[in-house]
Amino acid sequence: MSEVTLYYRIYNQSGSPGSWQSLSMNNSMNDKWVGIVASSVHGQGTACEYYIAASDDGVDQSEIKTSNYPDINNGNYLGFWSIEDGISIVNIQYSPWPSGVSPYVDCYVTTTGIVTVDSMDYLSGFYKSYAMQSESEQWSGIIFDGEDLPGLSRGDEVSITGKVVEYYGSTKIDSVSSGTVLSTGNALLPLDVGTADLAQDSDEPESYEGCLVVVSDVTVTSVNTYDWSIKDETNINCLIDDDMATMEADNYMSSLVVDDMLATVSGIFNYSYGTYKIEVRDMGDLGQLGVDDSDGMINKYAIFPN
Repeated sequence: MSEVTLYYRIYNQSGSPGSWQSLSMNNSMNDKWVGIVASSVHGQGTACEYYIAASDDGVDQSEIKTSNYPDINNGNYLGFWSIEDGISIVNIQYSPWPSGVSPYVDCYVTTTGIVTVDSMDYLSGFYKSYAMQSESEQWSGIIFDGEDLPGLSRGDEVSITGKVVEYYGSTKIDSVSSGTVLSTGNALLPLDVGTADLAQDSDEPESYEGCLVVVSDVTVTSVNTYDWSIKDETNINCLIDDDMATMEADNYMSSLVVDDMLATVSGIFNYSYGTYKIEVRDMGDLGQLGVDDSDGMINKYAIFPN
């Protein structure tokens, strides 16, 4: 490369973008190109959006060629928010770009939330990750790793420090180096949504990623190789999965057949293996009340309309 330029624009307090400005980057750190956006960004706007353009020297070519990172032709940029009171889960999760990439990808952050997938879930499920959520709003949930953390329980308010990564298309916090329980016994209501909101081609499935959600009065429409399709009155399918489920919930889901009805299905909405899905945690997420089946007589439970 013979020239690298950083282009950036600042969003004002009303959320409108300013004009693009350019900054020449310097090759001064062992072939690492460095450019620093003016510190005046902080305090003057709500966000800074940027991309990088790299040009070659044109040798043995008909013209100098330039490539951009990321693919701005598809509306994807990089950026960061103007933060004064700490970085929230919303700050980490919210992405205005089609790629869904976090503005803080590859950055170490400290953030706070209420645990929704705890140590018992971590040990019993296949997915092997925790989850937490700051409030019952979109963009407010996130998956995180924490195998070295002390035991966490649902309802614990925790502060963690780790690295934001994009894990196969899902934003999560990895390499968690510390975690502190700030309070216990907190209640967090799931986001009450429809299956149409969580469908693969819905307008904003990314906004529910990592959130505790609930859908009601659903019917099983297909039993797939790795998951199940369900629909509500909207007649639009979304997926449920058992990667975070206890053995009891996993066995129950394995017994589901087409046209089975469930009063509610709850779980952590997640993106993995190329699809969005509700990750069921336990029997409570399937609307089951834990009826004693010590004699092994009950095959499964369901609540049907009159």
